[in-house]
Amino acid sequence: MILRYATLLSISLIFTGLSCVEEKPSVVPIRAVIAEVNGEPIYLDEFSEELKHIQINSEEGLPVTDTKRVQARVLLDNLVDQMLILQEAKNKQMVVGIDEIEAAYSRVKNGWRPVGFEDALFESSLSVAVLKAELRKLLMIQRYFRDIVYARLVIRDDEISVYLESHPELLIRPQRVRALQIVVKTKEEASNIAREIRRGMKFEEAAMKYSLGPEGKNGGDLGFFSAGEMPAVFDEVCFNLRLGQLSPVVATDYGYHLFKIVDRQGASERSLAEVREEVELKLRREQEEAAQKRVIARLRDNAKLKLPTEKEIEIAL
Repeated sequence: MILRYATLLSISLIFTGLSCVEEKPSVVPIRAVIAEVNGEPIYLDEFSEELKHIQINSEEGLPVTDTKRVQARVLLDNLVDQMLILQEAKNKQMVVGIDEIEAAYSRVKNGWRPVGFEDALFESSLSVAVLKAELRKLLMIQRYFRDIVYARLVIRDDEISVYLESHPELLIRPQRVRALQIVVKTKEEASNIAREIRRGMKFEEAAMKYSLGPEGKNGGDLGFFSAGEMPAVFDEVCFNLRLGQLSPVVATDYGYHLFKIVDRQGASERSLAEVREEVELKLRREQEEAAQKRVIARLRDNAKLKLPTEKEIEIAL
């Protein structure tokens, strides 16, 4: 149920000696609530702000109405699930220490060049305090599933064997390339960097100097990857480059890229031990996903939820 903003007017008397002064009426806003989870509110202003970050716009720059409604419902469902898990973790008396939050924050920050990190915060309208609060929630959710839910899961040897019998192609490692990349915001910047590289600057040096990607500090090294492991546009470019060849500027949703292939491996046989480890990881992830869905379904069944109707969501948008 959506609660409307209201105002409360209060007049207080402040006595000093024998005199009294009447305060001017103060306006105290009550924040609108779009949903409640076991009595805990999801505020409309926070929900709307989050929706802005994920919404898809039309070519004219305006939100696509039907898409926005779908995204609003998905976002609300995700926020409800997240709150249910955090409440359950709290009931289990689970905590996340300040040192853990600071370590997570450092990992996020160190994954970017300093300027890139600050730009990302600014573009996302995030403060450091808000980011750390979100990291705390993420760490709490991760801990709950790791220690309470996933700890009970077991992958049996016979499950691995059956899977391998059904997927013999896993015993062959496909062709792989090792690529370096530089990613920047504009096509002009990427073109200028390409010009510097052609004039003699090392690709690795340019990556460390200009690239916004977290691998930039390592010379832009993406490591080895096979077709299908990276975005499709990466495959289209990287698997058609010669060793040492500089790619043209490539546009993606992440920015403008330059690639260079530094190594290439042909198809080869894989050891059974290596494949078994990969299959075990895959089966574990499938079990974890299924367990996660079961837990969320149970929490929803036992929860007291006050959720908006589709019409109320449309009004809120």
